Amino acid sequence: DFNNYGTINVLNSLNVNQKFTNYGKVNVSGALNNNSKADFYNYCTLTVQGNISNNGALYNGRLIKCYQTYTQNSNSETKLDNVGYISTNNLSVNGTINGSGTSKAVVKVANTTTINSKGTFIGNVDLCDSNGVETNNGTITAPAAISCGGYIPTCPCNTEGFGKPYIEDDDGDGIANNQDEFPNDPLRAFNSYIPCFNVCYT
Repeated sequence: DFNNYGTINVLNSLNVNQKFTNYGKVNVSGALNNNSKADFYNYCTLTVQGNISNNGALYNGRLIKCYQTYTQNSNSETKLDNVGYISTNNLSVNGTINGSGTSKAVVKVANTTTINSKGTFIGNVDLCDSNGVETNNGTITAPAAISCGGYIPTCPCNTEGFGKPYIEDDDGDGIANNQDEFPNDPLRAFNSYIPCFNVCYT
């Protein structure tokens, strides 16, 4: 078993064959191969300049940034916990991507998404591909969805973040309902009392 609490810089590729737990930052210049008997737990930042190939179990609780292709192979699984986020250039799904938390996780794809016949999305996870999913022969089972509407805030372990926070603003004036004294009037948002409220005022 290997536990990382600091920063690891891998100059070539990283092959994981057993249990690898990351609480810090792992930067891989080449590819990451999570092999069939491996358990990779990412609780902070994993950055891979090459491809990621998951043939084992991969658990993500923060950020995985893949600059090439993230491949989820058959008979293996990627689990995304609350605020789990994968940002990749290309995605190829032949196995299971599971949003295992109670709030939505996100897989964001910049270029090409291919979901093959054995590929599946389940649980609380959104697949966001801004130019559309190119190939979908697999299954997406609700509450999993193709959507770019979620929000994951930035933090020290996820400096990229995703989306914008949802604000209830019924009248569309830019002031949230809970701060708007006139939540259904787009021309008014607050009263100004002079000198103050609850005394003789204008």
